[in-house]
Amino acid sequence: SVRYATRAGASISYTVTARSVAVVLAKGATRGKVRIYVNGSLKKTIDLRSSTTQTRFVAWQVTSTTSAKRTIKLVVVGTAGRPPTPPCTGRSAWTSIRTAT
Repeated sequence: SVRYATRAGASISYTVTARSVAVVLAKGATRGKVRIYVNGSLKKTIDLRSSTTQTRFVAWQVTSTTSAKRTIKLVVVGTAGRPPTPPCTGRSAWTSIRTAT
């Protein structure tokens, strides 16, 4: 399912137990920045703005030899000057968390 947010600080969390995990996001002209946390640790800040739309962009992934429990949290940074206009500060969307056990 696709979820999106239009305000800074909005977040979503997923807890998965898997050997391989990927965060798949969408990029586009009206997208903002999102922070990716895994088990409470910041892994990456991604700018999702792009002149061309990408509906499936692998923003972060990890593969290990054994299955592990991970909590993945995505947080909208809020990017001033990006459409839609205020009070929204940009739009960041996440499409899915992909796993392999």
